[in-house]
Amino acid sequence: MKILLPLIVVTNLIVSCTEVKRDRAPEQIKSQLLRHISALYQRDANVQETILADDFNFSVGTTDFIDKAEFISDIHSGILKIESAVFDRFFINNRKDNQVAVTYNLSLKATWKGKDYSGNYAAASIWINQNEKWELRSEHLHKID
Repeated sequence: MKILLPLIVVTNLIVSCTEVKRDRAPEQIKSQLLRHISALYQRDANVQETILADDFNFSVGTTDFIDKAEFISDIHSGILKIESAVFDRFFINNRKDNQVAVTYNLSLKATWKGKDYSGNYAAASIWINQNEKWELRSEHLHKID
C-alpha cells in the first residue's frame, strides 16, 4: 500500500520586525500557518478549531465568503479538499502588539463545493495574539492567473 503525502513547500520567508519583544512572532506565525495548511490536507477540524479565531472569516475572490463554522464543516466533510499547495514569498509584518499581517503567493490544487480552485493566488491573512496564542482571524485568496 502506498501512502501519498501532500506537498507543502515554503520558500523565501521575508520577515519585518520593528521591536525586540516581537522577534518571536514571525516564527510562531509561520509555524501556525503550516499547522493550518497541514490540517487542511488531513481534514483535521480539531486542529483548525485551535488555530482559527472565533470571528475567523475566509474568502476567495469576491464571491466566496464563509465564517469559521462553515470553514470547519467544509474541511471535516471533504467539501474543501486540498491536494497540493506551494507557498512562496512570505512577508510577515507586525502591525500592532497583538496583530500581524501575512502576505504570500500560493500555487494550489484544490476543490471546494465541487468547483476547481486550482491555480496561482495572492494571499493575505491577519493573525491576532490572544493570551499569548496566535490565532488566524482572516484569510483571503485572490487568483492571479
